[in-house]
Amino acid sequence: MRLGDLDALKEKVNAFYDELFVGCVSSDLITFAKSVDEMIDNVPTVEAYPFEQVQELVKLNQQFAQEIEDLKRPQGEWIIDGHHIRCNKCNEYICNTDGEGDKIPNNFCPNCGADMRGDKE
Repeated sequence: MRLGDLDALKEKVNAFYDELFVGCVSSDLITFAKSVDEMIDNVPTVEAYPFEQVQELVKLNQQFAQEIEDLKRPQGEWIIDGHHIRCNKCNEYICNTDGEGDKIPNNFCPNCGADMRGDKE
């Protein structure tokens, strides 16, 4: 598929007709010219959008994709087990950086990806 400016094509075709048919006007030529104009008007087109509008659509698409990903992500919570912290979804222990067992290290389980931003945030 090739994209082009159909309005510019129409102008060139009409200029060509003007040169070709100088002093020669017949109903067959007029019918032919009108049918070519009609064919150009009926060519399938692709709409062009300003770059800023495309950027905004990309941004919205990325936000939407993240929202979908968040919906698919399991909700979990950190279980403090003595001086250890584990995920209630995969039961994997994670490193506790403060050694006290009460510091929640991040918002997502590094093992299963469960979202831990619930009540523990």
